[in-house]
Amino acid sequence: MDVEFPIGRGLCCRIVERPGEWMPDRELAALTAELRLVAAAAVRDGTLAYGALTGDRAQLDRSIITLVYDTGTRRPLAFSAMVLLPVTLKSAEREVLHLGLTLVHPDERGRNLSRSVYGSTMLLIYLRQWLRPLWVTNVSQVPSAIGSFATYFDAAYPGLGPDRRTPAHYAIVEQLMTRYRSAFGVGADAEFDVSTFVIRNAYTGGSDNLKKSFAEATRHRRSSYGRLCFTALDYERGDDFLQVGRYSAFVALRCLGRRLRHWLLGLRHRPEPGHLGYPA
Repeated sequence: MDVEFPIGRGLCCRIVERPGEWMPDRELAALTAELRLVAAAAVRDGTLAYGALTGDRAQLDRSIITLVYDTGTRRPLAFSAMVLLPVTLKSAEREVLHLGLTLVHPDERGRNLSRSVYGSTMLLIYLRQWLRPLWVTNVSQVPSAIGSFATYFDAAYPGLGPDRRTPAHYAIVEQLMTRYRSAFGVGADAEFDVSTFVIRNAYTGGSDNLKKSFAEATRHRRSSYGRLCFTALDYERGDDFLQVGRYSAFVALRCLGRRLRHWLLGLRHRPEPGHLGYPA
């Protein structure tokens, strides 16, 4: 899959599936350069040394890259590098979609570009597997990301409310921590607390420059997620939550409903032709 489409507001979105398997060296290098351009602006000290940003073909074999561009200048503004990770659940081979790294150029924050790089890609993957529920994971210490995941996906843990873990949750985290630490920049010396799904000392596998203090971490609109993170994570050491949830038909319909609502509100508040710069 290599598709591109407009998403409005002078932006377009490109989704590239498993470029390491098929993309020629020159195109793969150009794609990696676009990711690094966003990272250089968005990350403290400008570098990360894991996942798709390494340019390693083996890493990009299992990646799904989503880029948002300015349509006029073709400048990359944001990207996500999701990863499909094979796991075994109840003796059956499945793939877990790890949300991976998402970065937005500092000048473009506040435009909800994170939703653009996540929403369309996950919907396409879900449709591609004939609407079968898709297990999704996330590693973060940022309250806004933790809260967004917990409220977006079904059966999400960690989050607020009751413990929703199933045997599948435990099987997924065990296999990710055993086999796929490099996919999310966690070093071999990190410890995993299975009782809380907390990765202790998580920023030693190439993701060092993503480590934040609690004061630097973006808050969620619900302060309870900030309290959850502050209580459970040691920010000086560099802890992360490993979250697990499911993308289901209910999630897809809820997201489509939100998009439709936003579109209708946009039409309702659209200025009359000839006013406020809107062309007649």
